[in-house]
Amino acid sequence: MPCPDGGYGMVAAKAKGKNGAVYRIYQCGQYKNKGRTVCQANTISADRAEKYIIDELKRVVMMPYFIEKLVKKMNRERINAESPLQDEKKRLSVNKQKTEKHIDNLVTMLMDDPDLRDIYSQKLKEQKQQLATLEFNMCGEPA
Repeated sequence: MPCPDGGYGMVAAKAKGKNGAVYRIYQCGQYKNKGRTVCQANTISADRAEKYIIDELKRVVMMPYFIEKLVKKMNRERINAESPLQDEKKRLSVNKQKTEKHIDNLVTMLMDDPDLRDIYSQKLKEQKQQLATLEFNMCGEPA
C-alpha cells in the first residue's frame, strides 16, 4: 500500500508479537524512517503480502495477451543478441581467409626456393596454428 502522501511505499520490517515471537511485516517507509508524526504504520504480514504478489504474478503471467507480448519481446531480444555474434563470425571468417592466403603464399615460396625452407617453416607453423585457432573460435573445433 502506498503512503497517502506519496512517500517511500512499503518497506520490510520486523515486529514482536505478544508472546515475544518475531514476525516479518511490511510497513510504510515514511513511518519507519520518520515516525508517526509523518504517517501511520499501515502494516501487513510479509507472508500475506508476498503470497498476494505471487498469486497476482501467476494470474497475470497466464493471460494470453501477456504471454504473446513476452514471446515477441524475447524473440526481438534474441535477434538483437545474434547480431554481435554474426559480426564476430564475419570478422573471424575474414581473418581465416587472410591466414589461408598467407599459408598458400608461404608454401609457394618454399616450393619455389628450397633454400628458404628454414626461414619460412617457422612462419608456416605459426600461420597454421593461427588458422586452427580461428577455426576453433568459429565453430568450436578445428576443420
